[in-house]
Amino acid sequence: IGSMVDPNEDFTWFIRDSTSDNLAPPIREVGMRASWWDRFAALCGVLFVGFFVAGFVLQGTSAPGPDTPPADIVAHYSESGSELKMELGATLVGFAIVFVLIFLARLHGSLRRVEEDRLLPSSALAGGIVMAVFLGASAAVGTAVVSAEGFYRAFEVDPNTALAFSTLWVWLLG
Repeated sequence: IGSMVDPNEDFTWFIRDSTSDNLAPPIREVGMRASWWDRFAALCGVLFVGFFVAGFVLQGTSAPGPDTPPADIVAHYSESGSELKMELGATLVGFAIVFVLIFLARLHGSLRRVEEDRLLPSSALAGGIVMAVFLGASAAVGTAVVSAEGFYRAFEVDPNTALAFSTLWVWLLG
């Protein structure tokens, strides 16, 4: 009934003018081959999702809520277990950003090959870079209070500062 497709086989895509009918000849041929770089970039996209979700869970699952008493907020940010989880989560988000940038570079190259207009590839790349910047800023802000508490002996956690940074962390995630 069917046969397996060889991943090393060359594929040809026919790009048609959107105003023409289905019987019109192709206006352009684009050859595509699944190279090592294509497969690595696709893997980086999957790794981005995994690392980001794991990092987000580690950073955000134990954050105090809006009705948490100030003493509990101070206790939460003063615990060494919270510090470790949040910093590990931020590190995983950092790795996720590297993976998504590799994926975006390949996506940009692939879109440039098949799109006549350069707006879509450039917009996809720019949007992805903006997303990566916000994710990195969010990871940094999300760990600022626990990192300062763990690094400086004289630092005392202020509940209002902790809530402000926690709110900024969520805002940066979008």
